[in-house]
Amino acid sequence: MANVSVFISSRLLEFQQERKALAKLLPQLMLGEVSLKAWLYEREIKAGKHSKDVYLPALKDSVLYIGIFGDEYSAGTIEEFEKAEEWRIDRHIYVRDFSSSKRDSKLTDFLKQNNHIAMDGFSNLKQLKKLVSKHIGEWIIERLQKEALHKRRFDELISIRERLRKARSEYDDYLRDHPQGKPQNEPWHQTIINRAIDACEDTYDKGNAECRRCLGVLAGETGFDECSHRCETQLAYIAKLRLTRHLVDSTNPGNNSKQRLDDGDGTEIETAKLCMMR
Repeated sequence: MANVSVFISSRLLEFQQERKALAKLLPQLMLGEVSLKAWLYEREIKAGKHSKDVYLPALKDSVLYIGIFGDEYSAGTIEEFEKAEEWRIDRHIYVRDFSSSKRDSKLTDFLKQNNHIAMDGFSNLKQLKKLVSKHIGEWIIERLQKEALHKRRFDELISIRERLRKARSEYDDYLRDHPQGKPQNEPWHQTIINRAIDACEDTYDKGNAECRRCLGVLAGETGFDECSHRCETQLAYIAKLRLTRHLVDSTNPGNNSKQRLDDGDGTEIETAKLCMMR
């Protein structure tokens, strides 16, 4: 059974009891076959080691950030909160006594500035543990659902990628058998191109009704400029207007597509290259 890290962020002395309690609670809350383990600064920091060299890498490696705020302001805790946001780590925020009159004004301002983020109030340790247990249970279900969707998406991309590879192979064969200056087989040429376009549409344009409509608006027709601007990063749109062997660069429509397409495992970016075939 593997352990994954949950980063506990708070003022150390102000929430010493709460931190220890959550460290004990988290391993009891399973994520499938994975055990959750609290990362606590006070347990991991070593003498002579610069603190940022320890807690920032630990935060970046964590799957979840739990922030606990009370009355005392801590620049380090605020930095952890902001880094978790920057690194897109899921965050659960808990505030002890929202109406506290003892709260540091800088912390009050910080909480107000971030009131667009869901924050739950608690008044005692028992209530905090109950909230954390509830929210992590919901988070686990959501995470497992995302993983299942990603697996289905991955399998779908593999299937579509094979269709694109076949279309590209057919097109290479066509170019070899019909060199420039020789008689062309236009119906077969169009069949190959349509197969590639259909696969690109299946991959990238699901749910985008506006860009599906724009696929039928050709250059020179009313609304073409608007469609081109709106759909310039949609691969099916690019594919239908101009197929090319290379990823679109800054001199062509869709120059932002490189970043948008890379989902971290390389599958979509490879499929994108195949969508851009000519």
